[in-house]
Amino acid sequence: MRWRSAQAEAGYHVRMVGRTLSGRSDDIPAFTAAFRALPRRRLVVLGDPGTGRTTLALLLVRELLRTPEPGEPVPVLLDLAPWNPRREPLLHWMARRVREDYAALRNHEMYGRDRHANWSPKAG
Repeated sequence: MRWRSAQAEAGYHVRMVGRTLSGRSDDIPAFTAAFRALPRRRLVVLGDPGTGRTTLALLLVRELLRTPEPGEPVPVLLDLAPWNPRREPLLHWMARRVREDYAALRNHEMYGRDRHANWSPKAG
């Protein structure tokens, strides 16, 4: 699968992301390097059913976990489809999903009390 930035098609601008991306899914290390080079590491994968969106996202998360950089946040994969913006602000929904989906991060003995389990939108 080939991938490329579709910022103009999706209504985003280079200033929001920092630069455009392009490449091939058979070179995930290059995709990961391009993602890490973004000033704001944000990624929304769009496409028709069966085009490899989930596979691309999973491969990126796997590569980020396989080759962590010092001080780099731990990546998590969240499916945005269940979010209802009329019921809950996005950052609150994300914090709740991380707490529910990654409950193991609440293990204070392993990760400490000041880690992910206490994250909230206000705390950053």
